[in-house]
Amino acid sequence: MSFTVAASSLLQDPVILFACLLLLGLALLVLLGWREARSLRVTRFAVQSPHFPPALHGLRLLHLTDLHLPAYRALRRHVLETTEALHPDLICLTGDVVSHPRHIALARDFLEALGTVAPLFVVPGNGEYWRGIPQDQLAPLAEASGGAWLINQAAHHRARGASVAIVGVADPELEHADFSAAFADVPAADLALLLVHSPVAWREMAQRSTDFDLALTGHIHGGQWRIPRLPALLTHSQAPRYLASGLFRVTADGPPVQILGHWNLLAASGEPVPIPPDAHPLLYVSRGLGTAGIPLRLASPPEIVLFEFGSP
Repeated sequence: MSFTVAASSLLQDPVILFACLLLLGLALLVLLGWREARSLRVTRFAVQSPHFPPALHGLRLLHLTDLHLPAYRALRRHVLETTEALHPDLICLTGDVVSHPRHIALARDFLEALGTVAPLFVVPGNGEYWRGIPQDQLAPLAEASGGAWLINQAAHHRARGASVAIVGVADPELEHADFSAAFADVPAADLALLLVHSPVAWREMAQRSTDFDLALTGHIHGGQWRIPRLPALLTHSQAPRYLASGLFRVTADGPPVQILGHWNLLAASGEPVPIPPDAHPLLYVSRGLGTAGIPLRLASPPEIVLFEFGSP
């Protein structure tokens, strides 16, 4: 019996045919997930609001999160090249820089390269604590760039003549966050930023809603593996599932209100997205860059986020 005849006979068995189709479908999903994990996108926001003074006109703020280095080599290169091409005035990195202490040299090289583009302001994520990452080996690179590695403290920066206060809170997922300490000595500024790894701290943000203009978070990877048009399946967080990714308005008396969700932003295709002028203060939950666990992404591609401030 020839191989072709034997294969044809086997495929007539419905159980075997179903198993073959299932394996083929799984292989296709893995291929799609592998490609998407390398498919970097840029999410751009045009910020024109009376809540922000004219001094901020022209300011370009870049947000990165959840690198989980080493990540894919092509993705690392693409992140550096794209960051440089966007010409940011400052870069905010909200945790989970590196996945294991054995990759600390790679993380140092990456942060050093980023720091040649713009000052780095960094807060640690749960990965820095859970994995025992030596933060004292990374913090000097942020400082050398003109930025800071912030653990429940604030910093001040001037860019394009505007003053920016950056409040950095340690990871709230593993209960290292101390909002009282972080906000204890915040200088007056044209723009007040809050950097915190996870949106699980939304209650603390609500309590401080008059103390900042824009909060930047990550951690959830947008769900990392999603079924199109459905909510995130996995979040690895106690944050409400709808906070997996997107732009929100922080309220003093309840959970954040969604302005633009995951699927809205994926449809933007890199074009600048205008932010409603009455939305303030803002919370952005980024899909991040790397992966956790299985190194695949589905319907949640990695992103760099750029906020461009203009005149109201």
